[in-house]
Amino acid sequence: MITMSNLINELKDDHIKLALKINEVKDIGISSDDGRKLLISIKNELLNHLKKEDEQLYPRLKEIGLKDPDVQKTLDTYAQDMKVITEFAMDFFEKYSHTSNSIDFFKDIGRLLGALRERMKKEEGALYTIYDNNPS
Repeated sequence: MITMSNLINELKDDHIKLALKINEVKDIGISSDDGRKLLISIKNELLNHLKKEDEQLYPRLKEIGLKDPDVQKTLDTYAQDMKVITEFAMDFFEKYSHTSNSIDFFKDIGRLLGALRERMKKEEGALYTIYDNNPS
């Protein structure tokens, strides 16, 4: 039986916390100071999560990819996908840090939440599994 590493558990916990906070800001909106503060908090937590993956997850996955072309192909695909999601997320946070246009906000946060949930599911199903199945 394979047990999840501490890193993978931590990253999955980050996913849960981010999704909950995104749902919370979706519910309260960004027209209040609390909503805008929460939005900034989500941005910072997402950036910290991405940094953790960049520093702790991806170096090990890249090592594995050097030995396994299938893993490398998966990593290349996910890297391209993540670039698009990250650009959308950063544009979203930049836009809504300065405006409270609620009509666009609800549409855009729905898109962001959907994109992040899909990405999280893919990471947990593929990348995290590769990491846990290949201990260093």
